[in-house]
Amino acid sequence: MTDDHRVTRRAVILGAVAVPLAACRPKRRAARPPQPAADQAALDAALTAELALLAAYDARIIPGAPPDDAVAAARAAHADHVRALGGQVASPTGAAGTARAATRDLSRLESRSAKDLRRAATSARSGDVAALLASVAASHEVFAQFRQVGAG
Repeated sequence: MTDDHRVTRRAVILGAVAVPLAACRPKRRAARPPQPAADQAALDAALTAELALLAAYDARIIPGAPPDDAVAAARAAHADHVRALGGQVASPTGAAGTARAATRDLSRLESRSAKDLRRAATSARSGDVAALLASVAASHEVFAQFRQVGAG
């Protein structure tokens, strides 16, 4: 018996095929526990602020008075924001004798809301949440700059 320990060509070819195949098997990663929605608090705050703005615009609606197109347009935009944020919108509830919010007050509310939403958008973890909050903030900024909103 000879103790011939040579490597055969067949062994080299088999090894050349086996090594890459072994390297291609899927890696197992430790399962991470599901993260709570990191941006949920920001979305909830945005929805609350949007509902407050909607109520301020609703206070401008006087039953029986001719409709104010600027208020109606702003209210419709805020209703869309509420729906985009996952809330539900009730019909306008303007009541006779309701104190009408001054135009300046509406502009101030819009401006403050835009500032808060911009801050929330820049700190959001999800790109979708950041985009939504930034979009709503931009809309609020436009309404804040539009000094005619609520005039009438």
